[in-house]
Amino acid sequence: MALNPSISSFLAYVLIVFISSLVSGAHGQGVVRRGVGDIIRDRQTVVSESGVFILGFFNPNQNSSSGGETRYLGIWYNFSRDVIVWVANREIPVTDSSGVVELTEDGDLIISQNQTNNINDVVVWSSNSSNPTVVNPVTTLLDTGNLIITNGTEDGDLIWQSFDYPTDTLLPSMKLGLNKQTGREWKLTSWKQPNDPFPGESVLQLGNSGLHELYFIIDNKKYSRAGSWNGEWFVGYPIAKTNSRFLSFSSTMKPKLFLPSA
Repeated sequence: MALNPSISSFLAYVLIVFISSLVSGAHGQGVVRRGVGDIIRDRQTVVSESGVFILGFFNPNQNSSSGGETRYLGIWYNFSRDVIVWVANREIPVTDSSGVVELTEDGDLIISQNQTNNINDVVVWSSNSSNPTVVNPVTTLLDTGNLIITNGTEDGDLIWQSFDYPTDTLLPSMKLGLNKQTGREWKLTSWKQPNDPFPGESVLQLGNSGLHELYFIIDNKKYSRAGSWNGEWFVGYPIAKTNSRFLSFSSTMKPKLFLPSA
């Protein structure tokens, strides 16, 4: 569900997130793993263990009259490719069907083009998660829709996860707010156009100071807000009062979170 600059769309957005929590909550934490050297090519997909989500390349123009071959790595619900919940290379598309995804030995997930000739390979996106201390990294698609990279050692430490880089959709267990440890902000940003996942002008963001209000921002200006958090719900959005399990909030020296609960 893409952000739309209207209050009615905000209500629809919350409803979709609530339904998503019910769908995802009905499945376990199934995983499908890929290790170093396992290449995912265009037209190939990875399905989470319980079949909830699919990872693969998609063309946002396939259902429109717009021309051009632009390919993006995304995650979508298995029941419909139209429900794209996350996009990796939303700023730089692959321009033909030669795109591949590969996990490097130092834990970096990369999308490259023209894999058939190493001299001409062009990296169009990277998770920027390389670390010389990583051992046998593994990438995993969870049934929550989270794509993660973990250390291949027994401890399985988390190296990177797509939930830290949301696009325009909030899934159960995802966060909005500020990670006070890393300084990274979790927020949703609309697609530029229905057939273009490039970051648009509409943003759903949680205020990082004061009353921690939830804002709709359009073209860097606050368009609407859901009020401050009163400990159970946002006061400007009383419908959430009847669904207290739907949201939770935390403000500590560690990450400050706003998240739907499965």
